[in-house]
Formats: sequence, C-alpha cells, structure tokens
Amino acid sequence: MRTGPAASPLVLTLRSTLVALDPETGAHRWNLRLPMQVRRAFPVEGALLLVLAEPGTKGAIALVELASGMVIRRIELDFDPSGAALRDGDRLYVASESGVVCVTTDCQLVWAGGIRAVQRVAPR
Repeated sequence: MRTGPAASPLVLTLRSTLVALDPETGAHRWNLRLPMQVRRAFPVEGALLLVLAEPGTKGAIALVELASGMVIRRIELDFDPSGAALRDGDRLYVASESGVVCVTTDCQLVWAGGIRAVQRVAPR
C-alpha cells in the first residue's frame, strides 16, 4: 500500500465534463462540469491547463487544481481557439485565424493579439 501524498488523479475529459479517478483503485474522486467543451488539456504542476470552446464561439483558458477539481483561474478569449495550441516551458500559446494569446502555465495572461487569416496564394 502506498504511503505519503496521494497520487494525482487520472482525469478523463468527456466533452465538457472532467471526471477524476484514483489511478490505483479506480475510485471516483471528483467531477467538474465546465461551461464549454475541453479542446485541449495540458498537465502542469498539480493542475490541468485547459483550452475550452464550443464550435464557432469565443473560448477560454482555465486552470483546474488536480487535488480538488476546483477552477483556480480562468481567462476569457475574444476568439474561438480552434487553431494550434503549443506548450513551451512555462508558456502556452493558443491561436486561431483571428487571434493568438500567450499565457503562463499558472493561467496568467502574458500577451494577446490579433492575426489576419492567411490567404492561400496560387503558385504562378
């Protein structure tokens, strides 16, 4: 039997619901219903950094504590984060055709900007 601090839960994403299970026993730890679907999840120290959105709507980035399932912090986005999401060290970059943001892994906004959609140019 394991002693010491409890292991981080196994977290399943089911559209807009997170379900946390004990990785050793499968016992249910917590559920969290979010207002939008989880597009991407990035594990960070003691938490999950989530990119949230519904198709065609503005999205959000949320930080959820693994031990409790509580939302620690949330940033509303002015765009649908349907494009790329990249974690680089302590930064997360989330982009779409109309915007890009950079946040820290503890969900603090570093910068945000607009980008123009790239138009396809036919070769000559």
